Amino acid sequence: MARLSPGVKEELISRIAEGWSINKISKSLELGKSTIYYYYKKIKGKKYQEPVFECIASKEEGEIVGIFTGDGSQYFRPKTYHYEVNVHFGGHNREYANYVKKLFERHFHATFHLGKELSGVFRLRVRSKRIFHYFWNYLEYRAQCKHATVFLKNLNLPDDFKKGFLRGVFDTDGCLSQGRSGKLQAYYGTTSPKLALQIQYLLFEQGICSGIRVEFRKHYKPFYRVSVLRRSVSSFLKTIAPFKGRNHRI
Repeated sequence: MARLSPGVKEELISRIAEGWSINKISKSLELGKSTIYYYYKKIKGKKYQEPVFECIASKEEGEIVGIFTGDGSQYFRPKTYHYEVNVHFGGHNREYANYVKKLFERHFHATFHLGKELSGVFRLRVRSKRIFHYFWNYLEYRAQCKHATVFLKNLNLPDDFKKGFLRGVFDTDGCLSQGRSGKLQAYYGTTSPKLALQIQYLLFEQGICSGIRVEFRKHYKPFYRVSVLRRSVSSFLKTIAPFKGRNHRI
């Protein structure tokens, strides 16, 4: 039997776990039925089950929802009835991608697959109907245009959840940089106007002052930059403790 590449093997095992028939897998992956049957026997008795987890608005959940808000995507394939959730990372963010993988697996009690795309970026993914629908517990958005439509359904949430959420959105779509004066600057960018206002309000609740600037770019949606005021950057790093800020000191 020919050795399968890691990617094909992963897809094969995933489809077996999801209950695909041997014929269907054979056609979709162009594999011999004997190869598929070999793997069927290896995991015989194992049946796919949706992960079990709770929605308790914890700090960990806040961070997870914030990460998905910034860099998450999802899609549903009607033909195969697949619900897939993804988180995307730049090619230089392997350390953070590994951190997020452990965070998601710990909370959702499910295996997430992390791989590097041909484009050089990393993608974390899982197929699960329950995880797919999970984010609508806290967020409102149109999946086809999430980046510009996403916002929290309401702000009546525990303080720990809010801190986690701020950490998640900042680590995905935020930035720490040295200004011309050499002072550390922190800002968050989004094309969702409602989310920008919510971020500013959540920062205000933590005693962190910020301002919003709108940048208009030709052929692009308006970009909303929420900048932490210089006097609040130290408080921001201490209170929110973003992953990006682990090597920065004021």
